[in-house]
Amino acid sequence: MLPEWEDFDDSLSKYGHSYQVYHQGEPIPDGDIVRCPVYDAIKYNDHRGMFCNLNELHACHSYNVLNKYLGRAWIDVRMESLRLFPSWFMTTYFMDNKAFIKPAEFGKIGGAHVLEPKEIDYYINKYHIPDDTYMILAEVIDIDVEYRAIVINGKPITASQYKYQGKMDEKILHPLIEEDVLGYAQDILDDVKFVSDTFVLDVGLTESGFVVVEMNSFSSSGFYKCNL
Repeated sequence: MLPEWEDFDDSLSKYGHSYQVYHQGEPIPDGDIVRCPVYDAIKYNDHRGMFCNLNELHACHSYNVLNKYLGRAWIDVRMESLRLFPSWFMTTYFMDNKAFIKPAEFGKIGGAHVLEPKEIDYYINKYHIPDDTYMILAEVIDIDVEYRAIVINGKPITASQYKYQGKMDEKILHPLIEEDVLGYAQDILDDVKFVSDTFVLDVGLTESGFVVVEMNSFSSSGFYKCNL
């Protein structure tokens, strides 16, 4: 067993849970939360463990409520449309000619980048992103520190710093800072209806205060220095 799996097992035991090992191709019961660091082993398990469904968020008031926490424009679009009309999307939704972009789907093919319209085709071809992939686009903002909060059963229970001024920097948080991060996360959870009650919530500190960076599946996210 790898060390991170030993930590994971200990964390589950602490909260009275256990895990079941599934092999690729085996059916996974609805409701199971899957954690596996290898993309090939989880891609068939597409939407299990996802924090939300973007289409469902669009269909309810929660999408607009959530936007106020993001601190910037935040939309989703199929890659096919972005490939055909990159300049139109950039200039229609954002003040400048570039945007933060990442896949909205499980597995994070391609990862997160800041791109200009002329770089879209290179990004698609380099990472072999299918045209029907939903992508999240957001305005580019300066974030000083980034934190990850772990949400279990609808409650933020622990948080860790993972990035400082754009560079990876994992740190255990001072209790007062963790209290502020978890308090902000709780405000969001009180205000926004999420499809899943277990996920990770990334929070950024800007000159204007806290903003939501993104939400991700518990299944494919690192815990950094969280107290689990």
